[in-house]
Amino acid sequence: MKKLIALILSFVLVLGLAACGTGTDAAPANSAPANSETTSPSENDKSDTPTVGNIVEAPGSGPADASNITSVEGVPLITLNNGVQMPQFGLGTQIQSLENGDLGVLNQTSRESVAAALRTGYRHLDDAHGYLQERGVGQGIIDSGVPREEIWITDKL
Repeated sequence: MKKLIALILSFVLVLGLAACGTGTDAAPANSAPANSETTSPSENDKSDTPTVGNIVEAPGSGPADASNITSVEGVPLITLNNGVQMPQFGLGTQIQSLENGDLGVLNQTSRESVAAALRTGYRHLDDAHGYLQERGVGQGIIDSGVPREEIWITDKL
């Protein structure tokens, strides 16, 4: 029975991913409508204006401008499709137990872990609302002294 349920869930996942795929006739979410008059910069245009697809972005407004992530302690960076770089290694902030159900202790443990990791060169934190320690992670970021713009945070609802 478990194998059947796993098979059905896998099938549903594949169908869902296929439905969200980018076919040749599907326009990217950030592209202009087909009937709009958007021009892309010519090859002779030497400006530093960033472009995403055929849309010209104003200087300072692109996704790469929202992040000041740099490699620290030799941690390699990965360049995403939109040009933004993110650290390849990160700290997973999930703590397995609630330590006797005490959220204060959980948040203190998270706070200390995050602050220590950021001080030693980590710049990627993986967090989630369900971990119940967002306050601890936030306070750890503050305690570390690392500017928020230099930290990549992955979060899940």
